[in-house]
Amino acid sequence: MGANAVFCAEDVNMEIVKQAKILHVAGTYLMPTFDGEQTAEILRQAREDGVRTCLDTAFNDRLDEQAWRDGIFPCLPYLDFFVPSMEEAEEITGKSDPAKMAAVCHDKGCEIVCIKMGGEGCYVSDSGHGIQIPKFDVEAKDTSGAGDCWCAGFLKGVLEGWPLEECGRFGNAVAAFGVQAIGCSTGVTSFDEIKEFMSS
Repeated sequence: MGANAVFCAEDVNMEIVKQAKILHVAGTYLMPTFDGEQTAEILRQAREDGVRTCLDTAFNDRLDEQAWRDGIFPCLPYLDFFVPSMEEAEEITGKSDPAKMAAVCHDKGCEIVCIKMGGEGCYVSDSGHGIQIPKFDVEAKDTSGAGDCWCAGFLKGVLEGWPLEECGRFGNAVAAFGVQAIGCSTGVTSFDEIKEFMSS
């Protein structure tokens, strides 16, 4: 874990956070000091300052059932977007169906839930409607960083003011580019190229 093991709320400069449009926390479950209540407090402060909030998770096979919940449940009331993988969402919610996973998170206060489903695309849900968005058909060479690529694409769509479904599609497209090259971000290309790819 390196420095992630001791990273804590005091390390977060809220003056910088206040200048952001979105605060994205990545790597929950790999920051044991920060995960859970400390993360929730930073998210709460960010929202209080008018910053939208997003949280991604990282799979940690050393966690027990309670630890999976403790890392996320305190954060959900302060999240605009929760974007776990299918495997992580299953551990957190105890459900195997994306709609039911999303429902658990909505019930605990999260506004929008997006479940990254790898080769099955993604499932995006607000509190009243959910939809599965299929993947783009490409030849995957390396899936390292695919989830991070998806988050970047999705949040770009959010910043552009697109509908939720279109944000999810753009996330899928950025991830599709990412997996076609070796390395976590080598395959990421320009906004215009990805939009052209989507339209074709």
